[in-house]
Formats: sequence, structure tokens, C-alpha cells
Amino acid sequence: MARSHSSFAAPGVEAMMEARMPQGSRIAQPEKWYFRSPTEGLRRTLSIGVVTHVVCGDRVMLSFVEIEPHTSSPVHSHPEEQWGYLIAGTCVRIQGDEQIEMAAGDFWFTPANVPHAVRTGSHSARILDIFSPPRSPYVTQGAGFGTADADRNSGERQRHRTS
Repeated sequence: MARSHSSFAAPGVEAMMEARMPQGSRIAQPEKWYFRSPTEGLRRTLSIGVVTHVVCGDRVMLSFVEIEPHTSSPVHSHPEEQWGYLIAGTCVRIQGDEQIEMAAGDFWFTPANVPHAVRTGSHSARILDIFSPPRSPYVTQGAGFGTADADRNSGERQRHRTS
């Protein structure tokens, strides 16, 4: 059975997000309930050197994030809860006033509205972020973190990137 809606969100999320979506910015939803690769999700460039692929349902969103070496994401916050799992690589997780070195297999919880970021050194990082509820900016094609401060600071932060 073909679906008539066109986002990566499940049907229940569509109505909730509809008012926040720019007209014509949504893409086709997959006709299946399984995925062979995170790259089948909606691709979104969060900032220079930070790319994600997103899939989501009614109440939970998965974001598969790839962060290049020597890259910092801008500090940002959002109203959704977030869990992160470092699939591969290393990074420094910045949350509130703390900076904690992370290695593959480590995971973390970020409550709603808590400022946070990630910084990589000489290695890249692959992270699975889990959001509840789904982040509305992430269910459409586009760029940026979907928060005004993070998106405004993204260019400034990346100018300090080392190679």
C-alpha cells in the first residue's frame, strides 16, 4: 500500500509537524519499515564536517551522525531529550560546564534545554543520537541544527577548525 505523505516521519508525526514545515520541503517516505544502512535516512548537514542521516517514528528519532576529525559542533540546546551512543572513534562530549573524553561504546544522556556540543581530535566519530520527541527541524531536508544560536554560530565555530 502506497503512502500519500512525504516525510521520513511516521504517519502520526506528520500531523504534529505539518504546521512547522515549509511548503514543498518534505521528501518521500520509504515504503518499508526496515533499513539496511543509516544512509537510507534523510541526509542533513548540521555544520561543516558534521553530517547526519535521520529516520523517525511517532515518538522517537534516530540520527546517525558522522563527524570529521578536528571538528567542533556549535554549542546548542533544544527542548527534546537526547541520548547519544558513540559507535566508532573518539570525541569530547561537552555538556553544561563539563568536557568528557569519550571512546567507542560510551553513551550519554542530555536532558531538554541543556547546552551541549561535540569536538573531535585526530579521529572521526560516528554517533547514534536518539531524540524524544522527534526534532521537527530534522524531518525535512536542509542544513543546520535547527536552533537559531547554533546555526548562527556554526560558521564562527568552524573557522577555528584545525587540520
